[in-house]
Amino acid sequence: MPHPDQPRPEITEMDYGMLDGVLRMKLRAATAGYILRQWSVDCSPDHSLRGHEYRLWLKDHLAIYGVRNAVLAPGYRSPDQQRLEAESD
Repeated sequence: MPHPDQPRPEITEMDYGMLDGVLRMKLRAATAGYILRQWSVDCSPDHSLRGHEYRLWLKDHLAIYGVRNAVLAPGYRSPDQQRLEAESD
C-alpha cells in the first residue's frame, strides 16, 4: 500500500497499478527480503521509516514472519524483537 507519509498516495497507486490502494505480489520466501529492500518498502509495523524513497508500506508485516532473509527488509522487526524492545522501555 502507499506509505502513509506520501502526500499524494493516488500517484503511488497509479505508478504501481494498485487496486483499492493495495499491491499484491507473490514472492518466493528466498527472495522476499531482497525484493522488499530493492523496492524500498517500509516493513516496520508502525510505518516509522522516513524518506522519499519509501513510497510503499507493508501493511501486514507478519506476512514475512519466519522468512530467513526478512532481516534484509527495511524496518522489519520480528514480533520477538518488538516484545524485547517493549520490555526494555
